[in-house]
Amino acid sequence: MVYFPIKWFKVGNLGMRIQSFIGQARTSIDSKGRTAFPKEFRKFLSEEDGAEVVIGPGPQQSLILYTVEEWNKFLDELYSRPRTQANEHFIAQLISSSHQCELDGQNRVSIPPTLQKHALLTNDVVFAARRGKTASLWNPERYDNLFGLNTPDALNAFDEGFWSGVNPEVNR
Repeated sequence: MVYFPIKWFKVGNLGMRIQSFIGQARTSIDSKGRTAFPKEFRKFLSEEDGAEVVIGPGPQQSLILYTVEEWNKFLDELYSRPRTQANEHFIAQLISSSHQCELDGQNRVSIPPTLQKHALLTNDVVFAARRGKTASLWNPERYDNLFGLNTPDALNAFDEGFWSGVNPEVNR
């Protein structure tokens, strides 16, 4: 609990609500392809978000989990792209490969075998926050290899990304 010295009140009572997922979590996948939707992400769902999500293929052999609102925003963005053969082909692939599901009574989502295969998922999955209320789902080893801050090069790349476009004299 954090208190401000001027007026004593809990930060959590300010009435602000984070509007996106943050963080990451690792969960297990059972033999039926179900995995717990992490509490680290569930706490950011509002009543309006409901318990329905869409899971679809993502880049670099990942999956993307969307709330229904985020899925609809993404579709609107896709439909606003020029109607080229390549765009139409991509949209058809994405929509036909995606899966709608509801969190069950144990807050699990079901990942179909085709999507498990796409993302190289076997026993575990890493949920990693993206923009808004979307999350990438990854094979843990692949995620660590792509995004882990475990080498000097990875740390330097992170630092460059963190400070990119920032006036170094003001913010460092």
